[in-house]
Amino acid sequence: MLLCPWIAAFAVCLPTSQAKKASEDQAAHLSLLSVTEWAALVERDRRATFALRTVPEALRELEREESSERAKCAAVLALGYAKATAERPRIQALADNSKGELKSAAIWALGALGTASDVAKLIDFAGRRAAVAEAGLVGLALNGTGEALAHVRGLAADEANPLARVAKDAVGLVSQPPQESELARAVLELRFDAARRFGLIDGQAWEVLIVDDLAKHQKFLSRVIYRAGSEVRRPGIRDHYLEIALAGAPPERLRGVVNALPTELAQLIENDLFRPLDDKEWGVLVDEIVRRGLEPLTEAVLREAFTIPALRDECAAALARGGARGAMLLLDVAVRSDDEGERAHAARALGEAGGETSLPTLAALEDDAAPKVRAEALVARARLGDPKALSLLRARLGLDEAKPRQAELHADASALVESLTRVAGDPRIRDLVLALSARAPLRVRFELAVELALAGHEESKALVRETLRNERPSGAVGARAIAALAKDARAEDVALARELFPLGDDLDVDVELACFLIRAKDAEILPLLRSALWSEPWNRSIVSGALWVEVLGIDGLRLELGRPPSGSSPRDVRRVGFALGEWGGMAQVDWLSARVGAADPALQGAVLGALGARTH
Repeated sequence: MLLCPWIAAFAVCLPTSQAKKASEDQAAHLSLLSVTEWAALVERDRRATFALRTVPEALRELEREESSERAKCAAVLALGYAKATAERPRIQALADNSKGELKSAAIWALGALGTASDVAKLIDFAGRRAAVAEAGLVGLALNGTGEALAHVRGLAADEANPLARVAKDAVGLVSQPPQESELARAVLELRFDAARRFGLIDGQAWEVLIVDDLAKHQKFLSRVIYRAGSEVRRPGIRDHYLEIALAGAPPERLRGVVNALPTELAQLIENDLFRPLDDKEWGVLVDEIVRRGLEPLTEAVLREAFTIPALRDECAAALARGGARGAMLLLDVAVRSDDEGERAHAARALGEAGGETSLPTLAALEDDAAPKVRAEALVARARLGDPKALSLLRARLGLDEAKPRQAELHADASALVESLTRVAGDPRIRDLVLALSARAPLRVRFELAVELALAGHEESKALVRETLRNERPSGAVGARAIAALAKDARAEDVALARELFPLGDDLDVDVELACFLIRAKDAEILPLLRSALWSEPWNRSIVSGALWVEVLGIDGLRLELGRPPSGSSPRDVRRVGFALGEWGGMAQVDWLSARVGAADPALQGAVLGALGARTH
């Protein structure tokens, strides 16, 4: 049930001593990643420095076998700017023996070391051809010694020299202020990347700054808290999610609502007590229902959402998976649609919800004009146990050939791979998927491994784990990879998530990482919980209190209440006190009352929270 009306009313009417802070949808340091104006690039560069942490972290990156070329470029340049003279032999070896961008970066790094003994070698590089000569001139300019600068300036003054333009740009790079050029832009971009990865920005590690930014990013906070909080199993948590649903605000809140009270949500919609505001909110509901496999509990939601054209295919499939009456008839109609997307979706759904009686319908799609429809139908037949379909799949993917060549694969091969990737976790086709994975390109192999890991395949999870150690996750596949990492997580999985968080440039992946770390009770996530706990809206703050207790225990929340952040108002203290009382009960009220007076806002909130908890 809802919190007692008089308690809820009291909470809303609590006095506020300061203006409500404005929502910050774009965090300050996240915006540094997309700087393009020259003046802003120069200003950003002034904020980058290199410190003691730089050398060991850069060396670690250079020694990783699977490190990307960009990461290696940033690492070697970081060594140069950190004045790591002990690593000169390593830098010189990379400058001599590497190719392409890494060779240029190593030459720049040799210059950034700033030692007179390297000038002769840099002059030698500047006397070579093309990109190596350009890198040598930049290295000389960065070296900054009199001999080095004299050489570059001499070339810049010689208009007949083909390197005069590059020499002028190199001199401009080290001028005060730096002069704009494509060459200077390239150096500043890589230097900032090096500082972001291995140095400091504004005197702090980039990860610290980004966590601080994310803690101010209201939409990000809501996505994390509402999702993670819905997994807490405490009396009263469902009451807050009922209020969260009815109160409105960001559509992402509904993901938590779906997970916390799916049956009640269906009842609210069926009785017209709650309606999503727009198609976007309906889409969030359906997506989360499907993602969590809650179709049997949310039939009323799916039937209502079916009336929205953009959601019709997904809802028909979901209703069929949930065993809703009449849903299979919807799919039988959909496979005869003029729209190939609708036919493909229906075929896939028949593979999930159909039985042997669906096989003739799917077989009839063998001659469909659209490759993706043929692919979905064939995969669906295989999932329903049709041995002929499994044989056809192996043949069309070339899995029975000793040395298949891409040119000889069936024309439907790419559509088949896409379809199989979506359903790779199905145990009925796991052997076929594993055979495909053994021959697939790395990107496809990783996507297949993610889906298999989500279905509990431990060997595939090992591949996901290893890939995430070497490549930054991104996009929808990256977010699912983190979800796979979180499934049946070990200590090494938590450590890897801690190492990856925060990315700073992919909020979807950062949401998954944050939820994983909360689930793992990892202290790395406390800055986010603290920000949500001490800020509005009311229910998000109280749910954050429940998460705080999950991570640090009730004593941890009590300790946090005793040290409110600077600028916290009595309203904030009273709200966090309410959370302490609700999640800790009268024992926390007794503890507080022995230490503070009756007028203390923390005690007032705790009393209200404890009284409200009695109604759960």
